[in-house]
Amino acid sequence: MPASKKPRKKYDPNRWLNRAITANERRMDAKPLNAQRQTEIALGHHLSFEALMRCPTEEAWYDLAGNLNMALILCERDIGAEYIDDIKSAMIWMMRAKYRADRTGSYALDADAIKSLKTALQVHDAQLEVAERSELRAAAKTIVERANNGDIYADFQMKEAA
Repeated sequence: MPASKKPRKKYDPNRWLNRAITANERRMDAKPLNAQRQTEIALGHHLSFEALMRCPTEEAWYDLAGNLNMALILCERDIGAEYIDDIKSAMIWMMRAKYRADRTGSYALDADAIKSLKTALQVHDAQLEVAERSELRAAAKTIVERANNGDIYADFQMKEAA
C-alpha cells in the first residue's frame, strides 16, 4: 500500500490576481493620500459644515460628527495630538447642537460652535495631508468598534462638561 499523501489545496485560478491586489493595497496603505483624494474628503466635510450653517439637517450633522470622530482618533494616535482639546471642544459643541435639536428640531449652531468647528476642520485637513491610508483605515475601524461598544458621548457626559 502506498503511503498516504498530504491533500492538495483546491486550485484557485485567481490566486495570482488576489496576490497582486493585496500587494498593491499594502503599497498604497504605506503612502499618504494623494492630493485629489485629500481634496475630495476635505470638500465633503467642508460642504457638510456649510450645510449645517445654512440649512441645518441631521444628515449634515452626522457627516460632520463622523469627520470629528476621525480627527479625534488621529489625534489619539499622535497625528496632531496637540490639538486634541480643540477637537474635543468641537465635539462637545456638536453634541450640544444635537441635544438642542432633540428638544427643538433645529440643528443650528451658535457662534462659539462655528468657531470651534472651523478650527477642528483645519486640524483635520492638516491630518489628512500627513496621515497614511492605513492609519485612516484603522481609525475608521476604531470608530465603528467604539460605536458598537457604546463608547460615545452621552447625555450625562454633556451635563458634566457644561
